[in-house]
Amino acid sequence: LPGSACAIAGSSNRSLDIRSLNNMGTMTWTGSGEIYTYNGAQFNNQAGGVFDAQSDLNMYHLGGLTTSFNNAGTYRKSASTGVTTMNTLSFVNTGIVNVETGTLVFLSGLLINADNAVLEGNGTINVTSATFTNEGDVHPGTSPGLLYFTDNYSHSATSNLNIEISGLNVGTQFDRFDVSDTATLDGTLNISRPESYLPNPGDQFVVMRYTTHSGSFAHVNGQQINDTLYFALFYVDTAVVLVTTNLVIPQLVIGQSGAQWKLWWSQSPNAIGYNVYQVNPNETMTLIGQTALQEFDITSYVSQPQSPSFFRVTARL
Repeated sequence: LPGSACAIAGSSNRSLDIRSLNNMGTMTWTGSGEIYTYNGAQFNNQAGGVFDAQSDLNMYHLGGLTTSFNNAGTYRKSASTGVTTMNTLSFVNTGIVNVETGTLVFLSGLLINADNAVLEGNGTINVTSATFTNEGDVHPGTSPGLLYFTDNYSHSATSNLNIEISGLNVGTQFDRFDVSDTATLDGTLNISRPESYLPNPGDQFVVMRYTTHSGSFAHVNGQQINDTLYFALFYVDTAVVLVTTNLVIPQLVIGQSGAQWKLWWSQSPNAIGYNVYQVNPNETMTLIGQTALQEFDITSYVSQPQSPSFFRVTARL
């Protein structure tokens, strides 16, 4: 029941055969006893439930139909720096998997991180001997932290990598996600700055590491820091790097081209592209487009623009 507590403790092994175990409270796994499953037994950690692995133990599927561990709540490895193993299970995460310490290994089974589900923490997730499917999110730490992932990693179109930056020290002041092998990138990178942290021009943040990579993030949120600074994004051989960079603001010309209203500007040296913003009445800015050209169609934003001050263009270097 919600708010209830259950302890799996002691040195005796436990078995679950055929039946389903449903948890809506807090279930703590300690001691030295392992968990064995048989014949399609189901662990259902329901929304609001917590399954807390506090020892370096193994959950084995030993026979019959495969066991599923369905996590809609929080699966947490909160204690011990060794290895907790989910062996030959089908682990479906629609909630949160939080590896606070040590290593969580998925062995000879499945790990499915569903859309809107989260992998987080400061430990290691190892799927080298499992089949990994990812449609969900990754959040290193629970505040700035360092999360390790062992094997190839795929960041799908629905996935979010959430990165916090509040200083220059990795793991304690900014997040990093370390992938041991190849990272395939798509989806979204979200950058946030707790307490409105303001980096200096030239400050660098290695927010992801890998052996090799393919692709790139389809969307990046939080790149603009203020009116004069932004995070330039670089994909180098073995890392994703954010570099605090001064914005270059070109002089704008506004006018009509046939039935269209357009902005034009001169090329900025070394620019790889331009961000186009609409300036709001409260002087904040809304990103309305990105382009590699020196022009942008604003017809759909204003029918009769009266001043170039409605818009701002910044160069991405």
